Amino acid sequence: MQMEDFYESNLLAKWLRIILSPLMALYCILVNLFFGFKHYQTKRKGVPPISNDLLFISATDAVEKLAKRELRSLDLVNAYIDRIEEVNKTIVAAVNVDYEAARDQARQCDKFLDQIADNDEQLVKLLKEKPLYGVPITIKECIKIKGFKCTAGIKCRKDSVSEVNATVVERVLQAGAIIIASTNVPEMCARLESINNVYGQTRNPYDYARTAGGSSGGEGSLIGAGGSLFGIGSDFAGSIRLPSFFNGIFGLKPTGGVVPLDGHIPKISTIRQQMLCIGPMSRYAKDLSLLLHVIADPEHTGKMNLTSTVDLTQIKVFYMEKLVTPLCEDVHDVSLKSVHKVIKNLATSFDVAAHRLDLPLAHFAWEMFYACADLGTRPFLSEYMVDCKGDVNLYNELLKAPFGKSDHSTAIILLGILEKQSVLRKKDQSTLSLYRDRLKRELSELLSKNGVLIFPSFPCPIPFHGQMTLKSLNAAYACLWNVLGLPVVQCPLGLDFDGLPTGVQIIGAPYNERLIVEVAKHLEQRFGGWAAPK
Repeated sequence: MQMEDFYESNLLAKWLRIILSPLMALYCILVNLFFGFKHYQTKRKGVPPISNDLLFISATDAVEKLAKRELRSLDLVNAYIDRIEEVNKTIVAAVNVDYEAARDQARQCDKFLDQIADNDEQLVKLLKEKPLYGVPITIKECIKIKGFKCTAGIKCRKDSVSEVNATVVERVLQAGAIIIASTNVPEMCARLESINNVYGQTRNPYDYARTAGGSSGGEGSLIGAGGSLFGIGSDFAGSIRLPSFFNGIFGLKPTGGVVPLDGHIPKISTIRQQMLCIGPMSRYAKDLSLLLHVIADPEHTGKMNLTSTVDLTQIKVFYMEKLVTPLCEDVHDVSLKSVHKVIKNLATSFDVAAHRLDLPLAHFAWEMFYACADLGTRPFLSEYMVDCKGDVNLYNELLKAPFGKSDHSTAIILLGILEKQSVLRKKDQSTLSLYRDRLKRELSELLSKNGVLIFPSFPCPIPFHGQMTLKSLNAAYACLWNVLGLPVVQCPLGLDFDGLPTGVQIIGAPYNERLIVEVAKHLEQRFGGWAAPK
């Protein structure tokens, strides 16, 4: 049974899809024209250039330099604190900081390293037990850090301070990392723009007029601006990869279930947890494996073989140019060019053929996402709005919002209303879940141990503020991989002619993070990876 058969059995969905096709095309044209006209004469302005060379050292190299006493932890921490202070007033990315605690921890790291500087045995033991020793890190605000606020952008949680650490936070601390800040998110982490009524709106470090994305937008913006060495985000519908793309950095959505989710706010249902992942974000590809090895459950690190070498001469390369769906706009030339230059490079570098794919079921990404995310069931967004301590009257909030009397944004209120309008029958959900399983099986077998799929990061250039909200369905390019639970690296490819980040997604079979990170490292060497804002 193919997806077309599903639409034959659900005539309402079929006719909605037919009607939507021309309407969505016209809608996207009008939205693009409006924002293009609005910003036609707006001069691009971003964060000031990085002046401290310490901010160009990768986390992996920083650990080595610290161990050799070629670098001091306090100097590195101070360099990042200074950069946060320099850029954060404009990008609003870091929302909670504890500079003095970070400095104290850095001094302790330096003191201990001074004491064992001549003892190779102790150094080896230290780095094995604490692979992040002395390096600063930032973490998405919705992940609990003891002593830090954890609001998830929800107004009623504005004074909520965590009494415990999430498991991933505990693991990075045990590994020796120093937390210097937590970073902004959308309200309830439910939008692809990082804006809320607690902290405000996060901006893109390359162009203040453009979005930093969401829901890990604060993390992406701060790392992209050079205000963080690396960090931890979470991804339910592209929430690591879209901010990573928009802010020109690397982001890894691991295989589903690899990293524990406890301590993540809001807490979601068991079914939805199958699609939510916590993962690393960084400016350098090699730091992805370093951080993932620390935060992943031990039983999964063995499956991923993160520390073993990869022979890229044995790679198999596949690519897909776009999704054919009326629910999002057609892919732009800039996205196609990114895919084509990557497959051309891989084919040339490793003397392999790149195989173009057309996966029919992939074009129904949103339908599968809707079914598999169990949308339209409790807990509803209206319950999350009050921290699951009741239920909000969304229509009352919608009337109050234009007058600034609501604690919630209009976009979130409308999303909450739409969420309760279920359009799928239980039978439809079951059918779509079967299609998801079939597509995952097909791709897992195709990619196997040495195959990668190159896929567009997003169908259009980085949206302006507000534009992303009006074209949220473009996230189909990212949410498809949450549905399938496959590991994905968002890989930056430098800047385009407008000075904005470009990139592609690299998809692998389950537990094949090692291969896709290695491909990202190769592309970083070839195309430059993260490029500092100018």
